[in-house]
Amino acid sequence: MPQAQKHSSPIGPRIPSSRLLLVASLMVVLVVPLLTGALLSWHSLGELDVWLHQRAGQDILAGEGLPDTNSYSYTQPDHPWTNHEWLFQVLIAATGPGANDLEAGINRWVILRLLLTLLLLTILLVGDRPWRAPPLRLFWVAPGIFLGVAMLWPRILLRPELVSYALMILLIRFAELPALGAWSVRTLISVRSREGKAFWTTLIWAQFHGFSALAPFIWLLAGLLGFIPHSGFSRTSPARLSAGTVILLLALILTPNGWQGLVYPLLALGQFFSATVDIQSNISELQPLLQTHDGLNLTLLAFQLSLVWGVLYTVLEWPRRNLLRTSLWLLAAVATLGAQRNLGFYALTFTLMQTEGSHQPILNSWSARIKKKIPGLAAVLPVVMVLAGATWFFTALVSDDFYLAEGQSRRFGSGPSVARFPFQAADILSRTPGTRVFANVDAASMTLSRGKAQVFIDGRTEAYSPNQWLQYQTLRQAGGEGLKILDQCRTQGILLSLGGRAFHPLLHALLESPQWSVLHADPAAVLLRRSKQPASSAEVNALAAFALQKQPIPESSLSKTRQADLLAAEATLLNLAGLADEGESRLRQGLELRPTHPLLNHNLGNLLLQKGQTRPAVKYFQQALQTNPRLSGSALNAGVCLMKMGEFQEAEKMFARAAELQPDNFQTWVNRSLALQQLGRHQEAYDAMKEAVRLNPDNPRLRQVLQEFKSQI
Repeated sequence: MPQAQKHSSPIGPRIPSSRLLLVASLMVVLVVPLLTGALLSWHSLGELDVWLHQRAGQDILAGEGLPDTNSYSYTQPDHPWTNHEWLFQVLIAATGPGANDLEAGINRWVILRLLLTLLLLTILLVGDRPWRAPPLRLFWVAPGIFLGVAMLWPRILLRPELVSYALMILLIRFAELPALGAWSVRTLISVRSREGKAFWTTLIWAQFHGFSALAPFIWLLAGLLGFIPHSGFSRTSPARLSAGTVILLLALILTPNGWQGLVYPLLALGQFFSATVDIQSNISELQPLLQTHDGLNLTLLAFQLSLVWGVLYTVLEWPRRNLLRTSLWLLAAVATLGAQRNLGFYALTFTLMQTEGSHQPILNSWSARIKKKIPGLAAVLPVVMVLAGATWFFTALVSDDFYLAEGQSRRFGSGPSVARFPFQAADILSRTPGTRVFANVDAASMTLSRGKAQVFIDGRTEAYSPNQWLQYQTLRQAGGEGLKILDQCRTQGILLSLGGRAFHPLLHALLESPQWSVLHADPAAVLLRRSKQPASSAEVNALAAFALQKQPIPESSLSKTRQADLLAAEATLLNLAGLADEGESRLRQGLELRPTHPLLNHNLGNLLLQKGQTRPAVKYFQQALQTNPRLSGSALNAGVCLMKMGEFQEAEKMFARAAELQPDNFQTWVNRSLALQQLGRHQEAYDAMKEAVRLNPDNPRLRQVLQEFKSQI
């Protein structure tokens, strides 16, 4: 009997389902995080320090060598300073803008930041060879990896940390390698030995960043873990461990700075414990992470979620945990709680803690146990979490919604952040090299790079004594003492960036002083010069004249968000010039472009509150809070409006929210106390006023009110 004809199989080999699972798992642990990093790194240039790096790099390329004193300052030119970022500065100077290609040079920097970010994430994600791990495990670590990369965004800046992070990850992996075979002095620097790989990595690291001082600590910690039974690390002899640590110390010395390059990061760290001045109050990125107000709402939530995630992950994986990476994660968490700047270090160690599972595949992991319980959800749930999070995140990034909500001036795309850098004022200063200019930190770096002036102080915390930072803080508070400091230092010019409100009191004092007159003003900054004679009426109105000049908006290159940013900056300048009506007009124009813009809403609410229009004002404050929930000023002012409207219950809620966001603001506690008093909650009112007195003990009026409230309890 004739046999039935068999159907031919499809052309080509069949792909096993396990292969499909592996490809899918690699997509969520590699492709999605890499794409996340690419989008996060493609943003407008807003890095203040990059211009100082360019200036230092240009000086090095010009043959001036590495300085050992702070030659950029006229206040402390002899203060010791060790340039431990010289190789990064050379890279910045070689790729950045020249005198005639500002826009093209800035875009080159944006591309450089993108490439450095992708290099960092490739080393982070690929180095542990995730394709060796079970796909199901990769699915379950994917949400944590995505969370870690997303948390990295505040430090994806054109700064030496980007290179430093990549080299740190390499060093951690070399420290994890087993100590195999015999060793000698020659093998300590051989590129084939683990010690040699660590040595050359540290040597390169030391040329880029002071974080390289962590290398001996990481190496020593990994070696000591080998003496713990069942730690997963190979035990090495004390002599070999000591020798490896010594050669890493040697690598830190082998820089143009010599032994000072080794000890200087430790000396610089000591200034944060000075009783003379609190440097953290002058530089926002040095403030403790959880004390952040006016921004980073989602980032703080992600950080807190990652702490819980990390603890659960450690418990579920115990005792198979990589003790080195877990220890570094815990140390990074403590460091981040102390200063925002360490958030990048934390994000990387949090991610590394999860990628290590692919370095030593764990077939019987907790993810396999979950599969037995809920096989249908074992792979679907984490993948849905990653894809849903990435879809929301990517959509927010390209629309600038994320940066608006986080209180950041950076915007998706290339070019500089709007009204961020005082380009025109710096060009004016370049005509008279060597001018002594007081520039706030936001403007000092640009002044040094393009203006070729000398500055009072800049953002390098280690290049100035605590007393100099104290004088800077005194100037920020304005008053007669601040103006005397300018006279004592024979300051010739003053350049104040308008990006923040910290120096607005000083600007008002200078505008009222006959010793200073406005030389130039634009939405980015105001430049003043010392007057040789009393200001004329034309000079008195100079700021208003500059403020009324309409800024060109190239609609083809600026998104609606950036146009709104520019209008917000124009409004700030107009209000400083006393042109409130024109400023309000700019704010309303900006809100037509971006109705949810938190800064525009907050500033318009302030103008209306000053006019006594409390009911419309409170709506703008509430809209600002809806977009950026950590705007403590908007919460405070909304409460003031509600108090004036007689809505004491809602006002107290707003004051409580403001106090939670910024607990060191005594005005918040005063207003909350008054609202509680109106509600008849006398004990709580007394406690709130007591806190206000604690924060402002020299205010006799507050002490009097405190006694009055005490008598009513």
